[in-house]
Amino acid sequence: MIDLGTGPIESSRRLILDEIGAPPDVALLRVGHTPGARLVLAGARDLLGGGQYRQIRLGQLAGEHGDTLLVAAGSGPSQPEHHVLARVLRVAAVRFERVIVLPSCLDFSDDVVADALARAGPVVFASDPRTCEQVSALSHARLAHDCAFFFDYTPYMRQGNGTLDAVRLLPGEEFSAWLEAIASHATVRTDDPQVLIAAAMLGKRTEYLPDSEGKLEALVDFALPGYPVSPVAAGAASRPEPATLEVDVEDTLRRLERLVGTGPTYGPASSTEPRVTAVVLTRNRPKVALRALESLDRSTVPLEILVIDNHSAAGSLETLAAACARSDRIRLRRSERNLGCAGGRRLASELVETELALFLDDDAELLPGALERLLIELDSDPQAGAVTATLVSPNGDIMFSEAAITQSPDVVHFDVPNMGRSYFDDVLPPSGTVGWVSGTAFLVRRELLEAFPIDVGMSAYFEDAEWCYRVARERPGSFRRSREAVVMHHSTQKLIAEATFRSRSLAVDWLASLAHFYARHQVLTSWVFFFAPDLVYDEEYFDLAGARLLMQLLADKGTDWTFTAWMNGELKGLLSAHRQL
Repeated sequence: MIDLGTGPIESSRRLILDEIGAPPDVALLRVGHTPGARLVLAGARDLLGGGQYRQIRLGQLAGEHGDTLLVAAGSGPSQPEHHVLARVLRVAAVRFERVIVLPSCLDFSDDVVADALARAGPVVFASDPRTCEQVSALSHARLAHDCAFFFDYTPYMRQGNGTLDAVRLLPGEEFSAWLEAIASHATVRTDDPQVLIAAAMLGKRTEYLPDSEGKLEALVDFALPGYPVSPVAAGAASRPEPATLEVDVEDTLRRLERLVGTGPTYGPASSTEPRVTAVVLTRNRPKVALRALESLDRSTVPLEILVIDNHSAAGSLETLAAACARSDRIRLRRSERNLGCAGGRRLASELVETELALFLDDDAELLPGALERLLIELDSDPQAGAVTATLVSPNGDIMFSEAAITQSPDVVHFDVPNMGRSYFDDVLPPSGTVGWVSGTAFLVRRELLEAFPIDVGMSAYFEDAEWCYRVARERPGSFRRSREAVVMHHSTQKLIAEATFRSRSLAVDWLASLAHFYARHQVLTSWVFFFAPDLVYDEEYFDLAGARLLMQLLADKGTDWTFTAWMNGELKGLLSAHRQL
């Protein structure tokens, strides 16, 4: 057990407490729901000891104000957590005189977080020298031990037996059970920094998987000299493998494959010049992208493959590059910043040189014969510019196939009939024309992309709908759909409208894209009323005036101001004016 009263840990404690000082008001905020985030918070509480502070919840932040906010954030690889952390930093900078990010093993390389650091200027305690150097170029950086070092592990100390292979250990586990799992083993192997710290503090032999950026090594060298911590033996790490699926998802995939069959064969692959470039845009999820790439490999269509890495972290990029290097027909292009989905697709469309481009999301995979069927469908109509696949969810439900654009003078609807019904119920009509195509999986003529460039102002999704809206108005009949070209989309639900910090933080960015759509076309989309459901009354009537005001607010004030006002109830009058009529 470490002695917190002496040595470098105590030096870090004093450094942090001296930085905090004795302000008249201190608030403590936890960001993140993982066990690692709870460990950081528990360590922060022990660090503060008997000091006076009040703990606030994430949902309260927009309405709080005061002298000093302490942010205790657990490390997390997911982009939504980066998105939330960035929003926290920007909002907190307005609501509090000072913001101090307590030491944890956070990754500040994400573009949105780096931008928030540069704009908000908090004091950031980094837990390894590499991160400290990285942050110092953006904000005020200090080097100190991770808050996990200040937690009292005494109740969990025990001998333990066996080895726990704890790579991203049990992210959904309750905190005590998470620590018990570590404590009950003699050896722990992990790539998670908070697991590594907890295991070392509990006296376990700890092995870690080195990351390409060297941050875990830097953490160990700085904070854990003398502890039984070492990298996993050379050669233990295997070559990159695609993400594995849950058993029920595998079952759905096999049922779909039996149903669609092997599909047609597209000519002699060895002697035909490629007509198609398959484009896979990806960011920080290489194992998911590998499934998409493997599904392309199964196609009989001669094609080139262009992978756009949308500024992934170094470790993700390394894994992706290793996979791409195994095929001489894959071209990997890395963007030096996160261009967003619209920007990434715009870049790809400018790099494609073949007659046709297949856009395939990194979390989608082609079923056998899908690309072949898309080509046949597009070739059947020389006037058509693009053809969409039929998207099916992991549980077999239809996500996209039939689609129509309907419009009143005020609102445009992007309809998807039969969405949510089972694909196995055989409810879809035959292949044919369609009102718009899904960006998840569609084959398009390069000429159409050149004539109608993707609008990068659609910065947070819906760029495919906006593009289709422009094309459909000027070239009616440009789109087709293939009923038999099936693609499984391993997506998570994005359309959320809950009154929580996370949900509204995401929703306000999506609304900003819809505000851009409104500014360009002077028409609302029905999605506005999903993200702002208070604008709907009597279950079917839209408050058009309120929606237009919301679009204008987003354009004039930006997302942070709108988000804060929304969370504080300051938009209530605007969003519910129709209820007063």
